[in-house]
Amino acid sequence: MKLKRILFLIVSLFPLLSWAQQKEIDFNAFFADSTLRVDYIFAGGNSKQVSVYLDELNRTEGWYGRRHHLDSLALAGMGSIVMQDETTGRIIYKTSFSSLFQE
Repeated sequence: MKLKRILFLIVSLFPLLSWAQQKEIDFNAFFADSTLRVDYIFAGGNSKQVSVYLDELNRTEGWYGRRHHLDSLALAGMGSIVMQDETTGRIIYKTSFSSLFQE
C-alpha cells in the first residue's frame, strides 16, 4: 500500500516538474523594444465566410505588452496569433483576439 502511494505521488508530480523545467522566453533574444500595431478588417456576408484584410502597420518606440509568459495565453479569444522561431519551431509569442464581426 505504501508503495502505491509513493508511485502515485511520483506520477502526479511529474507533470509539475516538467512544467517547471521549461525555460521562459527571453524577450530580448527575439524582440526589439518597440511595438508593431497591426490593423486588420474582418469582412464577409455571413458567419460561414469571413475574410481578414491587412489595413495598416504602425511601429512605435517602446514595448507596451507583456515581457513574461510570452508563449502562453491567459484568456483565449475567438482567434489567435502565434509566432514561432523559424529554426526551432518553438512558439515565442502568442496572443488572442476577439471581434464583434460575428455578433
